[in-house]
Amino acid sequence: GMWDGPGAKWARRYEGLDGRLGTPELSDGKLLTSGPHFREYRQKARWQNSELLIHYRQWRHRPGIEIAVRVNWQEKNQILRLEVPTALTDAVSTIPGPGGPAVRPTDTGEQPGGEWVAMTGQFRGRDHTCMVVSDGGLSYATVGGTLQVILTRSAYYAHHRPNSPQDPAANPHLDQGWQEARFWLHAGPGTPAQLGAHRFAAEALHPAEYVQDSAHPGTLPRSASLLQVSSPHVQLLATKLNEDGTAWIVRLQETRGRRTRCTLKSAWGRLAPREWTVTLDAHAIATFRLPRRGKTAAVALDLLERPLS
Repeated sequence: GMWDGPGAKWARRYEGLDGRLGTPELSDGKLLTSGPHFREYRQKARWQNSELLIHYRQWRHRPGIEIAVRVNWQEKNQILRLEVPTALTDAVSTIPGPGGPAVRPTDTGEQPGGEWVAMTGQFRGRDHTCMVVSDGGLSYATVGGTLQVILTRSAYYAHHRPNSPQDPAANPHLDQGWQEARFWLHAGPGTPAQLGAHRFAAEALHPAEYVQDSAHPGTLPRSASLLQVSSPHVQLLATKLNEDGTAWIVRLQETRGRRTRCTLKSAWGRLAPREWTVTLDAHAIATFRLPRRGKTAAVALDLLERPLS
């Protein structure tokens, strides 16, 4: 959908984006691929002087759907939003945070988000959640049971109300021409934690890295694991060697909101398989030292890598 606004949200003293202009006209839908593992459908659309290509992608092994939007945006002082209408009632929105999720009521205007935003409400007498993941900056609004995420906005650069740019040619509109944004949608019964919001977003935004190389002899096995975390709702935020190389330093976060005991396993290169057991409080961000040799247990550290006890 399209909204207008004097500053298109990059504007001082401007609190809302309520002037709805309309919806792009869809045309020329085409099924591009339909196989046993992957399916892609493309929809063309047009709004005033702008054209859109909307790709819907699904994988058999992954829940949810990816929406990739390529748009040749030619409008001025307008915002293009992805709208996700739902049947949820009594809804709230949730975004991730470094110390735990932040929950907000609906109908509170434009709000900043993180890598994902979820709307949770009642459907057929129980909690259901609809979430949107974005690979760009996520700004969103919730209106009733509809989730709205900004895709592009063509304001003047750093436009401050009530003053307009003195020289629009020297201070051009943002987000003009071809651009692309990707979103991933996932929905189901339960809360964001029960839906696995953190894990779904991490899998969408941070896929496995790979390096293409020529064939040559090597010493490592065909597969190995630096570190495995047994709990699906404990995230590995960072890892490195300590100063003398005798231990791994890892930082973990609990994402489901409950005290969790989990096992960390390592089987890398020629090192013998190792296991450590750690406990994290609800939503905790914790640092541990994992000795690489011997049978020493994991040691909880502070941010300066000093033992807590």
